[in-house]
Amino acid sequence: MNSEAKQLTDADIDDFDNSELGADFDDVDSNSSLPSHEDNADPINDPKLVSTKPGRVKTQGKFVVHTQLAHRLFYGRRKGVEIVKENGKEFKKQIKAIIGVVRFGTNINAIYDMAAVDDPYADAKLIEIEDALYEVRELLTNNIEALRQLLGEMSEMQITPAFSIKPITLPLEFRTPFFGYEATRVVKYFDRLVLLALTTKQTGDILDSDWNRIVNKTGSKIRAVFLMSAQYRVTGVTRDDMAAKNERARAAIEKYGELPQSILEGRKRAKHAPNIRKDK
Repeated sequence: MNSEAKQLTDADIDDFDNSELGADFDDVDSNSSLPSHEDNADPINDPKLVSTKPGRVKTQGKFVVHTQLAHRLFYGRRKGVEIVKENGKEFKKQIKAIIGVVRFGTNINAIYDMAAVDDPYADAKLIEIEDALYEVRELLTNNIEALRQLLGEMSEMQITPAFSIKPITLPLEFRTPFFGYEATRVVKYFDRLVLLALTTKQTGDILDSDWNRIVNKTGSKIRAVFLMSAQYRVTGVTRDDMAAKNERARAAIEKYGELPQSILEGRKRAKHAPNIRKDK
């Protein structure tokens, strides 16, 4: 390559004068007569095409459920009263609410939004929930692997894990990154765990006491994680308030307690915490 060609190759396109680039267009002069374009778009484009923009991007999915226990964990249950019969008599039994994935996702949206405006208490709650989700997922994977190994030890016969003859498909759509989808993943693992536990219970390899430990207690831990999302209350404080130790900060501390310095200073946040908005 000669030196003149080398100079042209190395040159930044912005360094060329428009007159030098005119030959690359069929009708350079007509471009200047086009109406102004949005987003500083190239004027060679039709303005109508530029102004017609794609809509908001959404993430959607679906979730296949095989067991009623997992289905209940996904949709939750409202608080109420149930009439039960015992020894021929009717009694009113209080039914506690269960926070399902859907309600959990809505609750997380509120916490996430407050963390985005620099509420350290919202950040602390996101950390707590995020850690709990990881912890319960690890418990589920360990229990699933234990039951799989139990089935695998029966070399004299092959047992196919239980499945629903009519599974259902549920829609998924969460505004907040990670949390809703991770909660759904946890319920999916629980669904798989219940199927394996039903299989090993049917083959006689686990007893009722094992079922209680593997399924019931694991389900309780999942519900406890989802319940965390309902325990946050809007404090109305920011990290600036906490640093200034003003009246709002003192009221928040009295009502909700002290926070670790690492959270107050923003050095410790959830892995999936939102960016803090500049216009807080």
